[in-house]
Amino acid sequence: MTQRQMNKIISLTYHEITEDPRVLKQARVLRKAGYDVSVFCDWPDELPQHDEIDGIQITRFRCFSPDGVSTDFFDDLTFLDQSRGELAKRYLPYAQSCEYIKQVDRFLEGLLGPDAMRRSHSTYFKEKSGWERKRRLFEYLWLNVRLQFIRIPIPPSAIMSTEQNFVKRSRRLQERDRYYKTEHRRYRQQLFQAESLVFASNFPDIELEDKIAAVHAHDIYCLPTGVMLAQKLGVPLVYDAHEYEPARASKMDPYGSNLPELIENDCFPYITHLITVSEGIGDLYAKRFQGPRPTIVMNAPEVDISDLSSGIMFREGLQTVREKAGLSENVPLVVFTGGIQRTQRGMDKVLEALLYLPEAHLVALGPRKARNDEWLLNVAREVGVENRVHLLPPVDARDVPAVISTATVSVVPIQDASLSYRYCLPNKLFEAAFAQIPICVSDLPEMRRFIEATGIGRTMDQTDPKDIAAALKDVIENHSCYSMSQEAKERLASEYSWHRQAEKLCHLYSKMLGPSG
Repeated sequence: MTQRQMNKIISLTYHEITEDPRVLKQARVLRKAGYDVSVFCDWPDELPQHDEIDGIQITRFRCFSPDGVSTDFFDDLTFLDQSRGELAKRYLPYAQSCEYIKQVDRFLEGLLGPDAMRRSHSTYFKEKSGWERKRRLFEYLWLNVRLQFIRIPIPPSAIMSTEQNFVKRSRRLQERDRYYKTEHRRYRQQLFQAESLVFASNFPDIELEDKIAAVHAHDIYCLPTGVMLAQKLGVPLVYDAHEYEPARASKMDPYGSNLPELIENDCFPYITHLITVSEGIGDLYAKRFQGPRPTIVMNAPEVDISDLSSGIMFREGLQTVREKAGLSENVPLVVFTGGIQRTQRGMDKVLEALLYLPEAHLVALGPRKARNDEWLLNVAREVGVENRVHLLPPVDARDVPAVISTATVSVVPIQDASLSYRYCLPNKLFEAAFAQIPICVSDLPEMRRFIEATGIGRTMDQTDPKDIAAALKDVIENHSCYSMSQEAKERLASEYSWHRQAEKLCHLYSKMLGPSG
């Protein structure tokens, strides 16, 4: 067996790989260090199941599909102890609803052919045009006529016995759809971190031609799968917590369930090393995790640190945010990078701050989600600043610093909504720093420490639009005062650059697995 075959790392993420810069850049680092990296990630329809990016093998699968979910799967999760009761309350009703819907769909497909349910909905013909649309419309209409004369099993409640579930056949297709849109959806919405079991139930069988050396699980949604794989293969498990999972600001049960903490507690004995994103979050995990102190791998962008001295390097054909938004050099331009979220990211307060900055424009550069963008634009219209807001599509993560480098100031208005947010060091902070533009950040411990250490911006009261406006105005009017000093550049390179984070990641793996060869 070759050295390369002995150093295969399995990396797990619940995002599609190109949508998660942290996962992809870590995989690149490990690949460059001589490890053979395979990433398992989500599978949007338009992408191939198997792929290769920069020598990294990609396997996509539908992480949260109901297809692999079953009540039997739960019985195999013997390592779950503290979290078992809470997981059972959430996962088992959802699993029962998935089993019911799958059985009804098989029943209908046995009568009406493959994909009967998909063909019975209007999206089947609406997604096409021309003659194919007409053909599908006829098929859709004929199928729905036939469905009116078919009796199907009634939807079960969570407490119905197996015998009851499929004996009664007195309701028609509408009951299946009504059940899907109400009970099944309600059970899914109540999963929260129990979605980690859905991820595990859908995880594909892996080929063991090569000797797997380690498993790297990103976020809590991949953690139980990581434990199962590491135990099955007898290899170390690295848990990469992108946030402090017991205190996320989103995707949390509003009634205060401690499910994330219980899941982590059950998984901690099987974790070899823990990685996270800031010293503050590292401190929180160090109090609970009995293994080595967490390694801090910050979310710095993949830029050449020599650019800090020689100036930002642009790839050919790359447009800046000013060019994309059609704004001249004399327009004060505030930039926000990353996806828009409707709560706890403070963008509504930034829009209110624009009222006090009548010349300034705001650009948001990042993944576009229609509902969130619509929310932001509605707020902008209510405030009266919609003509000064520009929503731009994402660019390759490695290009973000160059693209935003012509902005006047970057804003990071994250709210103090949870411990995870309080101690965060988000991508957007480092993207602006390596773009060498000043940053106005929330007055939260980790970001305040970063700004004080580098002197490349200032803090603001993230809860007060007037104070946000005052901070932005100060930077806009006194721009030269916030220019990056040579000392700041040296500190960015030595402590915060991706080059430095890569060194820490490689050191961890070398210590855990030995030289990569």
